[in-house]
Amino acid sequence: MIRIEASVYNHYENTQQHTCCLDFEEITLYQLQNGLEFRRRFLNQFTLLYIEKGAFDIYVESKLLHLEEKSLLLIPPYQFIHGASGQTDVSQACVLYMLEFRCDHFDFFSLDKYLLLPSAEPVEALLAELYNEHKTLEHNTCFHDAWLLLIIRMIKKLMTGHKEQQLAEKVRAYILRHTMQPITITEISSELKYNKDYLCRIFKKEYGCSIKEYINKEKISLSKRMLQMSDLPVTAISHMLGWEDVNLFFKYFKYHEKITPTQYRTNTVH
Repeated sequence: MIRIEASVYNHYENTQQHTCCLDFEEITLYQLQNGLEFRRRFLNQFTLLYIEKGAFDIYVESKLLHLEEKSLLLIPPYQFIHGASGQTDVSQACVLYMLEFRCDHFDFFSLDKYLLLPSAEPVEALLAELYNEHKTLEHNTCFHDAWLLLIIRMIKKLMTGHKEQQLAEKVRAYILRHTMQPITITEISSELKYNKDYLCRIFKKEYGCSIKEYINKEKISLSKRMLQMSDLPVTAISHMLGWEDVNLFFKYFKYHEKITPTQYRTNTVH
């Protein structure tokens, strides 16, 4: 068992956490041909499942979850879990790690009934190291607890990346739903209730372009289809896509396509 002092942890992690104790219990490597081999059990400790290979269906209480390869499931104590049948390819066993530990005050990150990360491959090497060390040592040591803390920190890091990915997708979805309207970053920020600069940063990280560039790209893409498929005047198309100033539409269109909307229509409509 190791004691994590809040004053030290919070200083290095830039967070607010209470002092807590982490206590490694067990790590097991399973090979399952069928989920029913993973029998019903009541958890009296935190349990982490990581799918190294294959896929696995599991019930957490009455909730059925599907775990793909490289996914991770963290379940707090005092719940029933059991595997479900029919989820694995009979020609390929499902290989999974199960890590069990105790923590008297878990607030490294928010955890309700469970945490499911669909892509958690960076955790695999840490689990493998902990598993190999556990096999070679007769008794649990502080080294096991240190590996456990590293695994929890990695999960926290992956959670942050996953949340940012989901938020960037929400921004993209908002743009796609409102392509035929004027869209501003301020409007998106207000709708999603996030800081503008933060949204711009995570969106560029995820999609490789700014929010404004993505808005214009989608509007130009739709305008091209409208120029090809309709007889609407260019001015009408400009207004329908949220550009009241047709000259601005011409400017963006020529920037992206190297020709004007009128030239594009002439070249593509036969």
